[in-house]
Amino acid sequence: MKLVSYLKKDHISVGIVEEDTIIDLNDTFPDMLSIINAGADGEAELKRALANGSNKVPLNSCELLLGM
Repeated sequence: MKLVSYLKKDHISVGIVEEDTIIDLNDTFPDMLSIINAGADGEAELKRALANGSNKVPLNSCELLLGM
């Protein structure tokens, strides 16, 4: 599972890269730190989002952001 922060339409979001799309996690996690702080519950939420596969954004429509 590859997590990314990305910019789309002047909004920073987080998501999971899946092939040529990003599964947007903004409804559940406002930023990468919130994913880390969620611990095991956050990991379960990520797995549900990946299995659900909704909220997909084309990868080529986003600008990936560098980590700190």
